[in-house]
Formats: sequence, structure tokens, C-alpha cells
Amino acid sequence: GTLEEIADAKRTDLDSSNNFQQIISEFNFGLGDIDLLVNLVKKLRYVLIDKCSSDLRGALKKTDMQRNTETGMHEFVVLSDPFEERAAEWEELSESLLTVLEDSAQQAREQLRK
Repeated sequence: GTLEEIADAKRTDLDSSNNFQQIISEFNFGLGDIDLLVNLVKKLRYVLIDKCSSDLRGALKKTDMQRNTETGMHEFVVLSDPFEERAAEWEELSESLLTVLEDSAQQAREQLRK
């Protein structure tokens, strides 16, 4: 598929915590310290998907079926894209992501010292 089709499919994986948990379950938990990576990706998902107002929560584009006045056919129209709307708040988002990365880096350093 196209990059846009692939991105839309990945939105479905991120949108649902159950779908995301399935991805996490595919990690090789036999590897040492994999929990650091698991915690990192869970925190990143939280910041990017869940930590926002309820109308922006999720990853899927909000659409509506509307009639095209030119063709008379019904088609889906994108009403909003939660990623684009959250990107408008990039300063707060950047701070949150930086905090997650710094915390995870500190945890990794502590784990290496053991």
C-alpha cells in the first residue's frame, strides 16, 4: 500500500489500547531489561494518544459520511485529525515527550549500574 494507507492502518493499532497491547505482547520478554522498552513505548503512547482532551483522544481520523454535491455520491469526509490537532500544541507535547525520554534514560542508566 501507499505510505498513507500504511499510516492509517498503524493508527488503528495505536487507537485501541487492546490493539496496542497485542503489539506489546509480541516483544521478546526473554530478553533482559525488556521492561524498560515496554514502559517507554507505553508512556509514549500515553502522551501521544491518551493524554489529551476527550474530543482529541485516539489516533483515528474523525470522519462523516456526506453527499458530494458534484457527483451525488456519498463519501467519507475527514472532519478532524487528532494528530494534526495535537501537533498544534507542539510545545506542550514536546515537553511531555522530553520528560518521558529523560525518565526512561535515567531508568536505563540505573539498570546499567546494577
